[in-house]
Amino acid sequence: MSLTRFRAKGSDYRIQIHGDGTVVYDGYCQITIDGHCPFPDEVLGHRTSHISEEVVNSLFNQFKEVDFFSLARGYEVLTLCVTERKELSIAFDGHRKRVTDELATEAGMPDAVMLLERAVDSVTNSSQWIAGNATHGCG
Repeated sequence: MSLTRFRAKGSDYRIQIHGDGTVVYDGYCQITIDGHCPFPDEVLGHRTSHISEEVVNSLFNQFKEVDFFSLARGYEVLTLCVTERKELSIAFDGHRKRVTDELATEAGMPDAVMLLERAVDSVTNSSQWIAGNATHGCG
């Protein structure tokens, strides 16, 4: 099993959770203004950590409870200025589902998807990487 959380614009990162509890974080900074990153505190690069299999199973059960596979592929509002794009996906036993979230609450996305996004960030302690320190800046 693999769960993936991707967030673009602002803090750009991807987090993958594997069935054995391995957590893989990749931080990116793609936005620069006058050669500088407007988000200097995010941690760039590749990091790994581990969570218990019980936590992974609990998170997997949350995906089942919201019937993740029945959700639409995307909840997007067409606008000239997209402030953030998020993706949440799950893969297991040959099945894969990805849900895209752009201004999702305005596009009718169920609150359960945002709760899943937060749950992934919470169990992986993504804040340790997203809100790093200036020594990991984009410069």
